[in-house]
Amino acid sequence: MNFKIKFLALIVSLLLSSTVYCQYSNKENLYFHFNEEIKDCVHDHLKLKLVKKNITQFNLCGKAVLLSSNNLSIDTLSMEKLKSFNFSKANDIDEIVTAWRESNEQSLKIYYNGVYPFFDKNAMFNTYIVEVIENQNCIVVYSVTWAREGAVAFNN
Repeated sequence: MNFKIKFLALIVSLLLSSTVYCQYSNKENLYFHFNEEIKDCVHDHLKLKLVKKNITQFNLCGKAVLLSSNNLSIDTLSMEKLKSFNFSKANDIDEIVTAWRESNEQSLKIYYNGVYPFFDKNAMFNTYIVEVIENQNCIVVYSVTWAREGAVAFNN
C-alpha cells in the first residue's frame, strides 16, 4: 500500500512538473535574405557562410550568427519563390524582439500564471536563412537557430 501511494505521488509530481517546463508556442517566422544581408558589409570575415562537420554557420555582417544543422533537410526552390518571402533585416532585430514581447506579454503572463519569463530568440522565432544560388538559378532555405541563445547547440 505504501509503495502505491509513493508511486502515485511520483506520477502526479511528474505530470505537474511537465506542464511547468512546456514551451510557449506562439512563435513567429523570421526570414533573412543572406545575399542582401552581406551585400554591403565591408568586413569579409563578418559576411561568411562557414560549413563545418555538423553545422553551417551564417554570419550576417556581425549583426547575427545563425546555425543550421547539416542533419536537417534543406529546401531548394525556384528563383520565382523569392518574391513570396517577407524578409526581415538583421539591423531591425531589436525592434522585432521588442514587438514580439509586447504583443505576447499578456498571453505569456496568463500561460505562466502571472510570471513573465525570459525568452531568447530561439524560443520566440522560427528563423530561416534564404540564400540565392545564382549559378544554379535557385534559392536555398535553411532552418537556423541563433548562436549563443538558449540551450541550442550543435557539436562541431
